[in-house]
Amino acid sequence: MKKKRLIASILFAMRITLLPVLIVVIFAGSSLGNKTSAQGLLDKKVTMSADELEIRKVLVKIEKQTGVQFIYSSNTLDIGRKVSFDANQQKLGELFDEVLKPLGINYKVIDDQVLLTARIGAAREEATSSKPQLSADEHFLPESAEVVYGLNIVLEGVSGNVRDEKGEPVPGVSVRIKGSQQGSITDGDGNYFIKNLPDDAVLVFAAIGYIPQEVKVGGRREINIRMQQDEKQLSEVVVTGFGEKRDKRRLGYAVTEVQGDDIRRTNAVNPIAALQGMVPGLQVSPGTGGPQATPRFLIRGSSSLDPFGNQPLIVIDGIVMDDQVVLHNRGGEQDFGNILKNINNDDIASISVLKGGAVTALYGNRAANGVILITTKKGYSQKGLGISFSHTRSFDKAYKLMAFQDQFGSGQTTEDFIMGADGIPEINPATYGFGFGPPLDGQKVRDLNGEIIENRSLADVLGIYQTGGYVNTNVGVEGGNERTTFRFSYSNTTSNGVTPRNDFKRNSFNLRATHKMSNALLLDGNVSYVRSNTQNPNRSGGGNNIIYNFSFGSPRNYNTAYWKDHYINQAAGGLNQDDPAGGFWYTLFEDQQEQIEDNFRGGVNAKLTITDWLSFEASTTANLFSTNYESRSLGRDPGFGGGGYSASTTRILQTRMKGNFNASKKINDFELFAQVGAETNSSERSGTNVYTRGGLKVPRIYRISNSKDLPGAGELTPNKYQILSGFFQTSLTWKGHLTLNVYGRNDWNSTLLYPDGHGNYSYFYPGVDLAWVFTDAFKLPSLFTYGKLRASYVLAGNGTSVYKTNTGVFRSVDGYLDRNGQTIERYEYESRTLGNLNLDPEQSQKLELGTEMKFFRNRLGFDFTWYKQNTKKQIVSLQVPSESGVENALINAGNIQNQGIELAMYGTPVKSRDFSWDVYLNYTRNRNKIISLAPGVTVVGLEGDDGIRSVAYVGGDYGTMIAAYGFARYQERDAQGNPVDHPMNGKRVLSATGGFIRSTNYAEGLEREVVLGSTLPKFLGSLRNTFNYREFSFSFMLDARIGGLVYSPSYNYGSQLGQTVNTLFGRTKALGGLEYINAAGQKRDDGIIPDGVYAAGTVINGLDGQQHSVGGMTYQEAYDNGWVRPIRALAYYNNSFYWFNGIREQSAFENSWVSVRDVSLSYDLPQGFASKVKMNALRVTLGARNVGFLYKSLPIDLNPDDLTSSGSGAAFMGGGTPYVRSMSFTVNANF
Repeated sequence: MKKKRLIASILFAMRITLLPVLIVVIFAGSSLGNKTSAQGLLDKKVTMSADELEIRKVLVKIEKQTGVQFIYSSNTLDIGRKVSFDANQQKLGELFDEVLKPLGINYKVIDDQVLLTARIGAAREEATSSKPQLSADEHFLPESAEVVYGLNIVLEGVSGNVRDEKGEPVPGVSVRIKGSQQGSITDGDGNYFIKNLPDDAVLVFAAIGYIPQEVKVGGRREINIRMQQDEKQLSEVVVTGFGEKRDKRRLGYAVTEVQGDDIRRTNAVNPIAALQGMVPGLQVSPGTGGPQATPRFLIRGSSSLDPFGNQPLIVIDGIVMDDQVVLHNRGGEQDFGNILKNINNDDIASISVLKGGAVTALYGNRAANGVILITTKKGYSQKGLGISFSHTRSFDKAYKLMAFQDQFGSGQTTEDFIMGADGIPEINPATYGFGFGPPLDGQKVRDLNGEIIENRSLADVLGIYQTGGYVNTNVGVEGGNERTTFRFSYSNTTSNGVTPRNDFKRNSFNLRATHKMSNALLLDGNVSYVRSNTQNPNRSGGGNNIIYNFSFGSPRNYNTAYWKDHYINQAAGGLNQDDPAGGFWYTLFEDQQEQIEDNFRGGVNAKLTITDWLSFEASTTANLFSTNYESRSLGRDPGFGGGGYSASTTRILQTRMKGNFNASKKINDFELFAQVGAETNSSERSGTNVYTRGGLKVPRIYRISNSKDLPGAGELTPNKYQILSGFFQTSLTWKGHLTLNVYGRNDWNSTLLYPDGHGNYSYFYPGVDLAWVFTDAFKLPSLFTYGKLRASYVLAGNGTSVYKTNTGVFRSVDGYLDRNGQTIERYEYESRTLGNLNLDPEQSQKLELGTEMKFFRNRLGFDFTWYKQNTKKQIVSLQVPSESGVENALINAGNIQNQGIELAMYGTPVKSRDFSWDVYLNYTRNRNKIISLAPGVTVVGLEGDDGIRSVAYVGGDYGTMIAAYGFARYQERDAQGNPVDHPMNGKRVLSATGGFIRSTNYAEGLEREVVLGSTLPKFLGSLRNTFNYREFSFSFMLDARIGGLVYSPSYNYGSQLGQTVNTLFGRTKALGGLEYINAAGQKRDDGIIPDGVYAAGTVINGLDGQQHSVGGMTYQEAYDNGWVRPIRALAYYNNSFYWFNGIREQSAFENSWVSVRDVSLSYDLPQGFASKVKMNALRVTLGARNVGFLYKSLPIDLNPDDLTSSGSGAAFMGGGTPYVRSMSFTVNANF
């Protein structure tokens, strides 16, 4: 039944996808017939005359008059020959036939260019006279060698084909013989031919944006090569709004493009996680739930008071994916990831990160936080089929944990054993779980289960984790001709997390094809289907988290090797109640959580060329995402009684339809581009869930019908929205170096529409940017290769979440009877939030300034950006007094400012024929400030834990960490209660017993919630080095974050019970403990003096039998006076970190680090040898990811990446995750 529904949904999505494209196709067929773009170019008219004028000069005059560009090789064409003619409003095609044909010159139209080639001699014409004649725009091109038909003679020379790293042909490549001017230029399909060259010649291949290559001929007659992009010129042409390619030099905002090979090198399941450290301004934190986990990613900080409303928009080949499908990890126990894990990295050609405000005008309000644009590979025209194959195998090893102490076992004192009847010491069950017990010296003791063990560290926590792995195999087939291209790929991925039973499997199918129905109509379609299966993600917190379990409850002499195999009661079934760890193992090895996801993505784009300057484009996309989740719990009661089963399904369908006219015209020194269009975006979500009650009738039968009691069921609230939009963008370029871009968009957003039809749901937002390549305008010294200034200003609008305008409606609830027996209806708010009938769209102002410079022929360069963004009128629920009858009120409020800089630097310190060294540096600094909130409101909460949270507060940072359970700071006051200066002000405050007082409980303090600092990093940075030596390439990347607080519950509760290494201080004299006599007259050496000041007015009973007023006095002074004893180590740590009265501030730390993120070594099989074995290319790569940390500020080896949430307020670590290092081996082959 589920499969039928899925198939029906896919068919429905396909119908939606094809509808507007069919309309365009019908229009093209009925209105234009066989009119072609080539014919349109050939129909251009010219007026000129020539009297014995060289062909090269004729071509220049035609180009100036018509804008038509010519491609030719002076090696094969004698363009110095002179011609005479007189043309008056004559069509280009007729002029070519009149002037060029008699000279043996053929012509072919390729897009808006004309390729000129030499016609092979009369023998070829005679041999082909009986063959069908080619049309005017299909005159033949040279093949791999010039062949005289009928005679079977190959003219001496070398031919071949030049393609890029993605296998696409590279036109316009200069191919010359080293040491001479003899050479050729590749045609539109990447083909070239050079005559009459010696066998020992060296060919030099060079093109803008690519690394030059030198190849020895060595007697070969065919040389095919692949050119690698010059990363210093990476993104010279970038993909921007609506998938179009724009010359980067003409953009007035920041864009960074990352190539697919760089993504694949990381072996990350999620392509966004692979971007960590690669893009200035993009902050990426990996998920910790396993290979499928959700990464946290932000562009230029946070602008929304909703911590889950700051995520960039994802666009894949025009398919828009917003936060309805790119779901956040909201801090739940398990993270199954989101739709991004279903993207096959092998299909990615590039990822563009669009950071400027202009993308909002292009993609609408959902792009308010930037856009990550993923472009997949496509096929190309070639002879036969091209086959690509890749296989990756990686191994993931957990190599380090949070630092536990291994000196003391279970108990509260070093003498905490019970003496058995047989004289063997026994572990005390009454104090089990504390880690302040007898030393782990190896003596024989009796464990709680009666087994005799050596009293040593038996809790091998690291040994619980398994060796994870990643296996990915991808096969791609591509091909095509001049009218049709295609690429089909299949990928199979299997990944195992380091947590036992955490598995991820994925099968991905992708097809992308293009087809010219006529030379006026081009279709580009893609379809992907992915099925993934995720099982048992790592539990991020609580007692079922591995590390947390051993920091809070299981002492260091807990025998993991034994209990791992004895957690089930073998006699009666169910949980073994003797296991002191409770149900930890049971949950880890017996409970099962599984989520199967099906994702169909499809899109078709139709481009219709109406004239040589006007085109119409229509596209439609659909994204169908469904999940099926099941949870199976084995009963823990005897006989495996109890247990449970639940299942849920969700279905999300998002569609997009867009149509636009594009106009492009060159008028003298000006180039004009204009676009105007409209689009509609819609999303619909539905879902159900069912669950058993009262346990299962029969153990291990996981079906709803096996429920003991009546099962439960529920339905997700239907979730629908629609956005209609009209947009335009124009670009005016003067002399190729000064470009003005103007754009605007109007949205009609259903999320701001009220049930009665009113609402401020229509909003317009304009933008403008300017780009000036000043090195083209002035003659500068030769050290300046390229220089550009840019500026951008945008006003943007935004809606809100679905159905938020319905907040605060009344509903009828159960009535009551009055004294006359009449039923009185009772009403209440549908939620505890007061609604707002006049919500306005959010508003953002974005300003960006930048410059890009290159020196010494691209050997050194940088790209610098300064930006400022203010977001106002945010739609938020703010807390109101409970006396109002509600808890929150929905309002427009707030002004949040983000301001920062981004810097990308690159250089090539060393470059020779066989060796090069390239360096890339990224630096990002963002400062976020809360300018204002609502009247009378100074704080809005973001995320939090028990007694500690991150907030946005006026005058402070977004994500400021504050703690109600922080240290109370001493404050001296006068008789009237006013704060006054005192030397002890600011010191930690102690109670009469020497325990620390929480700030929320200290009446004299200035802060009930102590401000601890910002959770935001001060800056992010990365440094990548690449060394190339012939066919070898070695690279490594350092990644860094400096600043920002995090809170660790495992540190907190591990410290309370004495399981972590930081609690060793003070336990014995050797560990810094003070000697003292306790109240029982026993001599001890585990004393600690707390660093604090007694609260004002504190009176204590001293050891001398007298009362003493100690307010404002330090504990050290009271100890020196002989009035108090040192605090026993157990009491000190237990009280300081205890859940009930502990200080959470002690477990908040700065999270700064520098890591070795990636290391790789690759080898490319020499091109000549690859050709001999019938291969185009072969590359072998050894890689390592998350190699280690060169520096980290967190104590006791806490994992810096261990965050429980992907929200922008995330600063709260989970129960703990181990450090995991990955080693990989990859083979890439092309045939």
